[in-house]
Amino acid sequence: MLVVINSVVSPPPVSASLILDAFSSSGEENDSAVEFSGDSEIVEDRGVGASSEQRIRQRSRKRVRGPSIQQRSPTQSCEIARDEDDCNDIDDCSWLGDSCYYKQMESCGFAGDADGCSYLSDCVWMSEYDPRDDRPTSDGTCASKQEVEGSCSMDGYAILSEDLCNSVKGCSWRGGDASKCSPALTQTKCNAFGDEKDTCKQEGCIFRKMRRKKVCLGRWESEFLSSLKKREGEKAMDAIKDEYGEDTYKVTVYRRTDKKPRKYDGQRIKLYLNNRGNVRHAKFG
Repeated sequence: MLVVINSVVSPPPVSASLILDAFSSSGEENDSAVEFSGDSEIVEDRGVGASSEQRIRQRSRKRVRGPSIQQRSPTQSCEIARDEDDCNDIDDCSWLGDSCYYKQMESCGFAGDADGCSYLSDCVWMSEYDPRDDRPTSDGTCASKQEVEGSCSMDGYAILSEDLCNSVKGCSWRGGDASKCSPALTQTKCNAFGDEKDTCKQEGCIFRKMRRKKVCLGRWESEFLSSLKKREGEKAMDAIKDEYGEDTYKVTVYRRTDKKPRKYDGQRIKLYLNNRGNVRHAKFG
């Protein structure tokens, strides 16, 4: 039903920002919406076609001049975005789930469920966990990966997904009957499994076939060596010392013309440099 009331009734002044704030704070659709078109009439439109919230947002942008994006607070600027594309066009805003938020609000605790947590690359979903009851549950908390780094669990919470577990530095999914997310074994311990593929993978290590040998590698040491690619040789060596100390692994540098050793050594890191002296490839051996 469409009702038009002439200008005899003078409505109190209402700004578009107040209308938008009312919708953004409630997060609900109204059955009726009121728009002030010019200065002479009130138009009441009751739920025909598009939702009332959509019509108010569209009309308020076209007919009522409110503060510009630059004049709004960062949080208000993000809240006016209608979709992910709008959100990404506004500085310091980020699309999370189905809403646009100011980036400073992107903390792990801000995500209330596993889906929301998955949008935050530095966070991991921790499910409520009782060792005496291994039935799956949707309850949990979104935690910082740095917070659980190395321990791979929190009091009363655990990572129950293999992919999530392997995304947290220092953690690795252990297989077998008691599959769980556990602190990753070191290169030294994984190397001891030799060419025993099933044992290697069950213990959360990485099994690889090389030219002359099958080897078992530490998950996070292998990840770290991959990150050295394109680094300057000297800086790569410093990074290894910073990560593992000076005496944990032997580090040998090879240029293209250098003779490479044939015997495999699981405690030796080999850095292959290009003609510019940058790391072309890094691996154990």
